[in-house]
Amino acid sequence: MTAERDIRAITHNMLVRKPAYVHFHSGLLMADECRQSVIVSVPVDVSVECAVGVEDLALETWIPSDYFKSWQLINLDDCTAHVDHMPREDSDPDQVLHYTICFSPQMLNGRLNCCLKRLLPERNWHGNVLILKHGANGVITDLTDGERHVAEHVVVR
Repeated sequence: MTAERDIRAITHNMLVRKPAYVHFHSGLLMADECRQSVIVSVPVDVSVECAVGVEDLALETWIPSDYFKSWQLINLDDCTAHVDHMPREDSDPDQVLHYTICFSPQMLNGRLNCCLKRLLPERNWHGNVLILKHGANGVITDLTDGERHVAEHVVVR
């Protein structure tokens, strides 16, 4: 369960953690108890200097670690593992943006995701969903608040 108060507490704990996280990237969290998505800091693992892929991030910060042992990259519509590719409307094909969707494996007794229920009333999705952006070179890059609608679109497609 991740409510707004939990997001604040997790962010605080992440900043005071020992050993300290040094590097962070911004991602979009669709938390199970929040009606709106939230831009959150996703820490780079302590032993990693520069996050190249999602495996370099401490994703268990936002995806509960007991679920995350078997994390996947997924399109929520067809549940097949992949990384989504979204071309930007204002650019050439070489400037394709890549998104990775991380989630808690589905359990019938898990918490229903209120944010996704708002966007996809016909779907019942359980647990948190975290969307990360990759640059054209594939390296993890920060997702901004202005890109929130694009990241949400990636999830609901």
